[in-house]
Amino acid sequence: MNTHVKSKLFLAIAGMLPLLFVVPRAVGSGQQEPPTTHPYIIFVGTVDAINAVALQSLKASPNTSVVVVEKVVKKPEAIALVRGDRVTVLIEGSSNPLKKGTRALFVTDGWIYGESLAVKVVSWEPTSNVASAATASDETKATAKVQELAERDLRESINSVDIAVVGRVKGIQAPSASELIPQRRRISEHEPDWQEAIVEVQEILKGSPGVTEVVVRFPASVDVMWVGYPKFKAGQEGTFLLRQDQISGASKAILEGKSVTAYTAITRKDVLNKADSQIIKRLMQPGP
Repeated sequence: MNTHVKSKLFLAIAGMLPLLFVVPRAVGSGQQEPPTTHPYIIFVGTVDAINAVALQSLKASPNTSVVVVEKVVKKPEAIALVRGDRVTVLIEGSSNPLKKGTRALFVTDGWIYGESLAVKVVSWEPTSNVASAATASDETKATAKVQELAERDLRESINSVDIAVVGRVKGIQAPSASELIPQRRRISEHEPDWQEAIVEVQEILKGSPGVTEVVVRFPASVDVMWVGYPKFKAGQEGTFLLRQDQISGASKAILEGKSVTAYTAITRKDVLNKADSQIIKRLMQPGP
């Protein structure tokens, strides 16, 4: 396979990374680790050139630099990144620009996947210039940064949802809203195959008290348009961060003969383990 074909294939695979990979939870810190599905790319490297790029398709600017990788701390498995690689890093709106020769720990998001890697910097901080002495420190800093970012993302999710509950899926039913009955609407090539999970509420973390059951509408289809949405199954237990359904075209569902609000979970980070409810409670507490 020639280089051009490899590059196109890798670009296609990398584009699906946010749907496929989970940043592992750190262990051994003695703290509850927050859940995250964000595929951060974290590495230690030295700035080799400023106002420069390593990708021919990119235009250099004061916000781009080329960093030589010294150690890969965390990355999705499909990302090809090893010691010695030259990575283009983009820092947007930073008051602390990089300088040539700076050795730092970079926490980044994947940006462009081609003949080399380009990333957008989420955060960076200088680290020791002695590689052998910095190994443990780099791991500790990376773990702390991933936890900090994960808690920030989770807090934003909590703030954006309408309800958050701990519960168990007691059953799956066909869509109860008449608007979603296949015979009554036009079927598209990206048919979502709407289903409804009936969640028995065991604890309400956010939302009106007294709710005992909620309807969570979800696309059962694995079509590329819907593959990233959470799928539910009977008996599933967890912590669910839910929004009122504004996707299917029907805001209501029928539950035990009554019209009720239909909810959705739009990303996989909206469906967590039951134990994660403790983290949510902590994050919802007012600050000092």
